[in-house]
Amino acid sequence: MCFTGWLDAAGLSARYQQAVALVVSSRDETFGLAALEAMLHGLPVVATAAGGLPELIAHGETGLLSPPGDVAALVDHAAALAADPTLAQRFGRAAATTARRQHLWDTALPRLLAVYDEIG
Repeated sequence: MCFTGWLDAAGLSARYQQAVALVVSSRDETFGLAALEAMLHGLPVVATAAGGLPELIAHGETGLLSPPGDVAALVDHAAALAADPTLAQRFGRAAATTARRQHLWDTALPRLLAVYDEIG
């Protein structure tokens, strides 16, 4: 692991291309913007099933989820993807497809506006 400081879009994309997966070890997570960003770059996500992450990540499809606080499970999941690049690539392709299908503005905005119409 290295800490790079701020990266521009090209630098961030290059880091995503070098990675096997994104690991998100949150105990609380509202939405998971970093996870979505990684998914859009074709990375599977290894994360805790905290907050909104289980709604974003399909366990065994777009990434792997572990119980919050279960460090051993999180490490095992990350190691499993590192040991099986074919599985990581399959999850990554599914993650990119899911993220683009469900979370780009042309799809997400009409759903958001519908919620505002309901409560407005």
